[in-house]
Amino acid sequence: MGTNREEVIDLPKTNVMKYFLEDGPWVCLRPSGTEPKIKVYFGIHGETMEEAELKLKQVMNAFMENINEMINSAK
Repeated sequence: MGTNREEVIDLPKTNVMKYFLEDGPWVCLRPSGTEPKIKVYFGIHGETMEEAELKLKQVMNAFMENINEMINSAK
């Protein structure tokens, strides 16, 4: 899903993690300000709405597979 490349960037301190994926998509995670949960945002680009929706489904599925693997390995 990613390149495993890490880069230090000089930005203001924040409670957000943003991951840039291969071919342009990104995933952003942040804590909710009012509830005990993590919010996840996805950024996708496609030539058409249909292409963007398909890419979004693929990225979301891959992301959730990775999250589930991490949860299961922590048990």
